[in-house]
Amino acid sequence: MDNPYLAKDEALFNSEFSLMVWCSWHIEDEKSIITGNNDPNDNDGPMVSGLRLLCDTSITEVICNPPSYDLELKFSNGLSLKIFCCSVNKLDDYENYYYGTPQGWFTVGPGSEVTWT
Repeated sequence: MDNPYLAKDEALFNSEFSLMVWCSWHIEDEKSIITGNNDPNDNDGPMVSGLRLLCDTSITEVICNPPSYDLELKFSNGLSLKIFCCSVNKLDDYENYYYGTPQGWFTVGPGSEVTWT
């Protein structure tokens, strides 16, 4: 991938697991929201700075419950990434999020319809 802001490992290798989010999300700690999907994504702006706080951490807990399949990922540094499925009716034309594993893709689509491919 030709992106001067990525580390060499990030640019040259694919990850084993992937998360692609198309719906609303934010990162928070116990007291405040650090950044979210509507923040500017300039290279050193609030979104990139907030996402950078998740680098070199581990996911310690995953919470995902029907019927909406909103997702919360808790990290070893005390931060949480919360994903809010806002494509809630089947007429919406975008997926909420995709979660990729070595076995396939888990997708929460319009109307919180879940598929596995």
